[in-house]
Amino acid sequence: MKYLVAYTAHDRGRDALRLGIALAQAFGAELELVTIVRRHDPYAPAYPPVGHTEVILAKQMTEWLQEAAAEVPKEITTRTQVRFAASVAAGIEDAAQALGCGLIIVGGSSASRIRKHALGTVGTTLVHSSSVPVALAPRGYTAAGPIGHIDVAVGTREGAQQVVSEAVEVAVRRSLPVRLLTLVDTSAQADPEAAAAEREATQDTIRTLLERAVAQYGQPPSVEIDIASGSDVPAAVRSASWKDNAILLVGSSRMAEHRRIFLGSTASRMLRELQVPVVVIPRGERLSYPGHEATL
Repeated sequence: MKYLVAYTAHDRGRDALRLGIALAQAFGAELELVTIVRRHDPYAPAYPPVGHTEVILAKQMTEWLQEAAAEVPKEITTRTQVRFAASVAAGIEDAAQALGCGLIIVGGSSASRIRKHALGTVGTTLVHSSSVPVALAPRGYTAAGPIGHIDVAVGTREGAQQVVSEAVEVAVRRSLPVRLLTLVDTSAQADPEAAAAEREATQDTIRTLLERAVAQYGQPPSVEIDIASGSDVPAAVRSASWKDNAILLVGSSRMAEHRRIFLGSTASRMLRELQVPVVVIPRGERLSYPGHEATL
């Protein structure tokens, strides 16, 4: 099992590296540290001319990658590579497929608040097109150790079964606790009795999803079903408790193409308040590489 860390020699890249280490420690993966250098269109040369710079860039990027690799604990197998591509996002996904990586790990925009998420251009492109699951590190992410808890954002619409099943499978395989979390926007709930009935119906639906996953993969060491409420989605996120060593799995929107990621509007609003890493799962049955039949 291999994960690709999209590395750049600044804070965003270091956030991705720290998340890559925490994930690799928890799930027994190897790390591919990859830097993509944008290759400009030869038919639209830079002006003023700057000469042939690829060799110089590759040398500098290789040195930075080696410095990053030195920070990875020795028990994690780590390789480095510099690649050139016309698009950084496309180059990252191509590298993941060429290297057989089942997960892409990226940092967020430097414009985000500390310990919060904000997607840069590359991250935005990946979470709206990648066929490989994408892990997002919040700004300033620090991991005290390996990932030790799996949270799952669960709705009641089509696709919920997939993300619950993925979470249960990895929780059983790695003996980790899992929480199935539903966020409820109470702004449109005027009738308390109707709201209580809707809450109970939501819990029943989630229990059914969980039972199906357990029947297929077994029982995780610990399972919690939690509903967090708020006046809007960000408020609901703030009302929930979050563990420092957790990750949150989210599914793709129904707008996603089959075997592709498309981060939906609810998940996008969640990102602005979340302080834990997020793993976005492609919609539907994925093309898997050897050793990557599951997300993590």
